[in-house]
Amino acid sequence: RRPVGLPAGLAGSLSAILAASQLEMGLMLPHLTPASMVAPWRSAASQAAASPTLVADSFTAGFRLLQSPDVSVPMAALTPAPAALPDLRRWMAERLNWRPQS
Repeated sequence: RRPVGLPAGLAGSLSAILAASQLEMGLMLPHLTPASMVAPWRSAASQAAASPTLVADSFTAGFRLLQSPDVSVPMAALTPAPAALPDLRRWMAERLNWRPQS
């Protein structure tokens, strides 16, 4: 059942929108980022996530550090169904003046 006031085409994006609204912080590279650029970011993130000080500070602050492959389930929750993307983009363009970056 669709929430009141939500256009039908956005129902497929609702769970991703709700998941994104709960995300405190994330470092994500754009789709199609070359592997030669992904590797250094992944290495640095893994080193940071393995730092006992950073892990302890994050835990104290109420954050949970995730790294590959642990991020696959949360990332899937943040990703709307492909069929819902055109409606989501149209809604954001009409109401938020959002435009995709080229």
